[in-house]
Amino acid sequence: MSYKGRQVAVTGGAEGIGAAIVGRMAEAGANVMIGDINLVLAKETARHMGARFGVICQANELNVTDARSISDFCDATRRILGGIDVWVNNAGLFPWSLLLDTEEATWDDGIAVNMKGVFLCTQAAGRLMIACKPDQGVIINIASMFAFRAKKGLGVYAAAKHGVVGLTPAFALELAEHRIRVMAVAPGSTAAPGVARMLGREFRPVGLSDIPLGRGAYPDDIARAVLFCGSNLAACMTGQTLMVDGGGIIGDARTNGLVA
Repeated sequence: MSYKGRQVAVTGGAEGIGAAIVGRMAEAGANVMIGDINLVLAKETARHMGARFGVICQANELNVTDARSISDFCDATRRILGGIDVWVNNAGLFPWSLLLDTEEATWDDGIAVNMKGVFLCTQAAGRLMIACKPDQGVIINIASMFAFRAKKGLGVYAAAKHGVVGLTPAFALELAEHRIRVMAVAPGSTAAPGVARMLGREFRPVGLSDIPLGRGAYPDDIARAVLFCGSNLAACMTGQTLMVDGGGIIGDARTNGLVA
């Protein structure tokens, strides 16, 4: 699967799932622009990936809740890469709070980063792609299994990711006339740094009895699904959410007697 000659932007690409996506894209031959609020770590990831795979890989500071910051990132992407073919909305945070105890600031932050950020970035990416006229642009949103499966403490996160799932076909419908596809990838429980910070401990995605495959995901599991969605193998797919959850949804349905 070759991305040679393609230009890719990844938000929240400094670590975890984002860094894994950057690595898979760079390995496939793409030039990659990383946008992250942690510019020091983003630059280190860009330096490592660029040297390892021999592609252009650079970083620029990005706050996905700030329209001006997004505009600056788009300008930098166009200046450095010359255009954009694939944009991945990966930046996110994991607020943990029981809903009755959730403070307004926690709600505002979770919705701002996880949903408003996807809206603003998809808006900006769509406009940039229309201006640059790629053969076929692709925008990929990182959603979550928890947009479909409730879990105590993740109500704010789930609400935002529900929004991401809803925005995906809405943008896909409006951008189809410009030959821009919009997809979402919904990870299940994934051993990413953000999850570890939320839990206050390392998350090991093995031996999970409620997941039919018996394990959660690693960041590279998500990265490979994103690589597929952005490739020509998915050329006739748009507006869809691809689950990468080890069968967690069907496992939950069996537990609750929803399927045989």
